Amino acid sequence: MKREMIESAILKTLWGIIFFIFLFGCGVPSVNNDEILEQAFELSDRSVLESLEKLELIKNLEELSEAQKAKHNFLKAKIYISAGRNLHDSIFNAPISYYESIKDTVLLYECFYFLATKKYRDKDYSASLKFLDKNQKLSPFLDGNTYYISNANLRINNLLGLKRFQEAKEIATVTLHKAQRNGKISDETRMWFILATTNSYINIIDSEQNYLKALQLSKQRDDIYYQKHCLNALTKLMEKNAMYDKALCYLKQSEDINTSREEVPKKNLIKSMLFHKQNELDSALHYAKIAAQGNDPFIASIAVSYISEWFANEGDFYKAFYRKQAAIKIEGNIESEIYYKKQREESAKKELENKAKISKIEQEKRTLLFVTVIIVLLLLVVITYLFFYRKQRKQYETYLKSKAIQLEQDNLLLNQSKEIGLLREKESLLRESLFRRIDILKKIPSITPPESDVGSVDIIDCRKITLTENDWNELVQTIDDAYPNFTSRLKNSFPLLSTADIHFCCFLKIDVNLQDLSDIYCVSKSTITKKKYRVKTDKLCIADREICLDDLLKKF
Repeated sequence: MKREMIESAILKTLWGIIFFIFLFGCGVPSVNNDEILEQAFELSDRSVLESLEKLELIKNLEELSEAQKAKHNFLKAKIYISAGRNLHDSIFNAPISYYESIKDTVLLYECFYFLATKKYRDKDYSASLKFLDKNQKLSPFLDGNTYYISNANLRINNLLGLKRFQEAKEIATVTLHKAQRNGKISDETRMWFILATTNSYINIIDSEQNYLKALQLSKQRDDIYYQKHCLNALTKLMEKNAMYDKALCYLKQSEDINTSREEVPKKNLIKSMLFHKQNELDSALHYAKIAAQGNDPFIASIAVSYISEWFANEGDFYKAFYRKQAAIKIEGNIESEIYYKKQREESAKKELENKAKISKIEQEKRTLLFVTVIIVLLLLVVITYLFFYRKQRKQYETYLKSKAIQLEQDNLLLNQSKEIGLLREKESLLRESLFRRIDILKKIPSITPPESDVGSVDIIDCRKITLTENDWNELVQTIDDAYPNFTSRLKNSFPLLSTADIHFCCFLKIDVNLQDLSDIYCVSKSTITKKKYRVKTDKLCIADREICLDDLLKKF
């Protein structure tokens, strides 16, 4: 028997080892770089942060193949460009070299486009144009499609940065014709807008007409974004050329197109500035005050500063000082917000950088834990095999001792319960004997014993029980003798009880029925029932309907 128990314990331990090996073995994940790169590629167009987190899972870049390294660097460049972060040009070397070797035109185009975008942001317009020229050589594959439009737009922006306005206009015109031939209204709208932006440096009339054409096309497509974009550009163009009436007109049209709550302060500030330039100072002050009350702290700061200057010019230096103080406070809040925003960005960047380290450390910990668990489990098997028999014997002896103690305690409790039962029976008999010897209780039929005398029968038939002062005192004294200090304990627990209420509770304590209570108090049974309810609720302050006054007093 004991040998079977030992073998069973060893078998269970071995199964436990197998379970832990499986558990921790599955817990050490194998990193599939191709899957990670594919997931990061899919996320790159939807969530830049999630895509970057996926890339951070790749620990050792040296282990990547040429294709994997090209894809990794390409994705990292794309993510950094999309997020507006800085990166070194060398990150593009691997993807450009690889995509040129496999002649992947689309991804090669994107590499050159991202490089051109980076150079444009760095204001290195000439270098940006060189990479765009390389993209141009990928024609006719990209000629006239959306990629070409984006390429042309970036080229035009570089030329405008170099102040080569006429050349930028020529490219915008050619690209517009190609977009018109393709028949895609969205590209045509975009190119009319780009051409208008280019003409704003050369010819204001042509620029206005180009913006209006883009606005017309965007209305055909019900494109609210481009409608507002065109009207805002027209407002700036008219303001730039001191045509303030037209600027206000275009601004009003822009406000009528689904203006969001965030845009309202900015538009009110623009109105204020336009009215100021028209020397309509009251209107300018009115819209400046509205802009100052908006939820944009930058706009509010500018508006409050303008109001302060206006009051200063009017000679109201107290209001000017007050407004200036408000502007300084807003600027301080803005600086604090910018500081905290930078802090959050730096924290997020550090968090991303640390995630890879933490993941690697956790993986090493899991591996170490796995090895440690295996060693410990093997040691446990040996220890269990050597000491199991001794442990089982001690446990069995302890069990026998505890069983004996438990049996002894059970016998003791049984004897005690029997003794308590006998004592309670004796107590009950003594109380009944006491009650029979008391005169007052002989007057109450419900507790009068069957062998009562003839006089008692006459009283029962009378259906009216009259109690003297001595009877009441005897009742209280008897109850207190039978149930030690019942009346005083009841009064202390429920101070609202009167002497009459105490007497009533004494009758309920010894189980006097409704008929006898009715005869004692000379009222109906229903009145006795109501009296019970009032005593419970008004004097004992018990609102629970489930609690019975009779049961409560019997247990008290």
